[in-house]
Amino acid sequence: MGRVNYSRRMLALSLAIAGVSLPAFGQAQQPPATQPSGNSGVFQNLPQNQPTVIKPSTTSSAKEVTLNFKDASIDAVLSPAGIENAKGIISASSFKEADDPTWRDDEGMKRWSAFMDGYYPGGDRKSIFTVYGYSAAELLMQVLKQCGDNLSRENVMAQATSLKNVKLDLLLPGLSVNTGPTDYRVVKEFRMMRFTGDRWEPFGPIVTD
Repeated sequence: MGRVNYSRRMLALSLAIAGVSLPAFGQAQQPPATQPSGNSGVFQNLPQNQPTVIKPSTTSSAKEVTLNFKDASIDAVLSPAGIENAKGIISASSFKEADDPTWRDDEGMKRWSAFMDGYYPGGDRKSIFTVYGYSAAELLMQVLKQCGDNLSRENVMAQATSLKNVKLDLLLPGLSVNTGPTDYRVVKEFRMMRFTGDRWEPFGPIVTD
């Protein structure tokens, strides 16, 4: 129940803070009084002490809603808040959706599935955390491989900040990891995606942040 209530609260607050009204997705009751500055629909640092009720909207005009990728989990956010009303919401991602049939025959997804079968059979395969955890471990393996026999802190940092076009099993096609001595951000590319009612569907070109 705690997870469900938290998800309802976060999604309700996202809609309320953005000041949007959706014919399908709805809006939260008693929105917060303050508005974020310079925020065009990507929600961050939301308070946690607001109402959790989401009601269907009855208005006919609405802004397009963009949901922060951290709040785009189908099971953790959209389903508890009312997945039947979430169709059309836009977000962004750099990773393949584990339950998307598009990747059923994808070699990277097969390796991830085999890993889950062998090491975490009870894990939530729809969770971004299992996808992210696997990808983080895979990237660490690449860093250690580049280190060779020199596992000093200095060399580990040197290799971690000199990654070039590293492909990961669960990154979307066309995306890669690149870092530099002054650039520690691992993933800087993504694709926009739209919720179809049962899964996230990527659209448009690769975007570099």
